[in-house]
Amino acid sequence: MRPSTRRARETVLTAAAPVGVFAIWEIAARCDLIDARFWPPPSSLATAAGDLIADGSLAEDVRISLVRILVGFLIGAIPAVALGLAMGLWWPARALLLPIASAVYAIPKIALVPLVLLVFGTGEA
Repeated sequence: MRPSTRRARETVLTAAAPVGVFAIWEIAARCDLIDARFWPPPSSLATAAGDLIADGSLAEDVRISLVRILVGFLIGAIPAVALGLAMGLWWPARALLLPIASAVYAIPKIALVPLVLLVFGTGEA
């Protein structure tokens, strides 16, 4: 088999996998094999997405989410960089903070989510 033929077949198979998943999902939702309240058919999702794009609410919601992500990143990155620089440049800071950093690093980050929710809550502030 020529390399270009193999590459073309690989491209078709790569595109066919998600298309097949969406087709099975659509059929299962339309035939009530899955609960459409939790798994609505992709065609209805596309219609809803089109409505949200047309009225501009999707762009506004994406903007709000991006601002939240940026603010959260800055709230975490600025102290982290400052502490990292302090630990790298000043040995007493490294001696003080390295055991804490090592202990926190070993904890799976997803396990910290409940603690963060208890401390900071779920609201915007």
